[in-house]
Amino acid sequence: MKVLYDYQIFRKQRYGGISRYFTNLIKYAEEDDVSVPCFHSKNYYYNQHIGGYDHKYESMIFEYINDVISRRLTIQRLSRGDVDIFHPTYNDPYFLKLIKDQKMVVTVHDLAIERYPQRFNDSDAFIARRRQILDAADHIIAVSNNTKRELMDYYDVPEQRITVVYHGLSKEFGKVNIRLRGLPERYLLYVGQRRGNKNFGRFAVAFSKLIQTEKNLSLLCVGGGEITDEERSTITKLGLEKRVQQRNLNDAVLAACYKQAEAFVYPSLYEGFGIPILEAFAMHCPIILSDIGSFREVAGDYGTYFNPQNIDSIYETLKWMMNPKNKALIEERVQKGAEELTHFTLENTYLNTRKVYSKLLDKEAE
Repeated sequence: MKVLYDYQIFRKQRYGGISRYFTNLIKYAEEDDVSVPCFHSKNYYYNQHIGGYDHKYESMIFEYINDVISRRLTIQRLSRGDVDIFHPTYNDPYFLKLIKDQKMVVTVHDLAIERYPQRFNDSDAFIARRRQILDAADHIIAVSNNTKRELMDYYDVPEQRITVVYHGLSKEFGKVNIRLRGLPERYLLYVGQRRGNKNFGRFAVAFSKLIQTEKNLSLLCVGGGEITDEERSTITKLGLEKRVQQRNLNDAVLAACYKQAEAFVYPSLYEGFGIPILEAFAMHCPIILSDIGSFREVAGDYGTYFNPQNIDSIYETLKWMMNPKNKALIEERVQKGAEELTHFTLENTYLNTRKVYSKLLDKEAE
């Protein structure tokens, strides 16, 4: 099977969930002929995989030149007509006029822009481009049943055109045994971006109430960039300046942070899936999270949920988690959560994606 992934996400993202997803598909596709016409990828994960030079920094002129060359390489490959499956990695529809006999598969990770258009620049144009691509796709992969339902609601996509394929976690995550020094004695862990639908502001207020009784508890934020001036102002107003740290860490160190945390907190108003849930499961870290559709789908009965719109609900749930009387129930949930990981592996993600490809080609051969 000849599969073509285009250049878009590997030129757009240095780090990020979408680029990691596609890199993992490429990494596990040993039995297929996979092509990625990307001239000088600037994506960390893909560069690590191919063992090539890591083009970390580029001037604006080189950004433009590399994008143009990568697009031309992709167009040339599509024009040759020797590809079975074309799987674009982002939503620029430059390729639509070139699709002929190839079967096109599109993955939708979330519908955050559709749900919160006011929070994004140029959201109308993004949605219009996505609609074009979805209409042209032979099949659509959704990363959760929640995302599948949203595709059916927002874009009127027939159910039979969508297959749910869950994200997975590498079996290597957390295998390196690290004991970190210099961390707070006791801390809650927050991972990823903090803006918009991540709901960090409400969580910060709830945390400021919690530390009135949990005197030696801190908050460790990993990833998401350094704390902004606006965030710093909020943290100071809440009296948290000595309780909040932010660090950018690799996966091995992040795994150790989960392991040493009192709990992992995931307060988002909306997510398409939630890979940090799997990371916490792998490291036997208790999970406190928003009661939203995709999180329930991934964490099931093994997380402890709150209403993300309600600060008191977040606070009471944090307080419950810190209560020693609940330790036995929390440990039971942690153990069962770790057992759930067998359903969320990178191997399964690849194999189920490949099944989508194969079904399209089998139908064509009938």
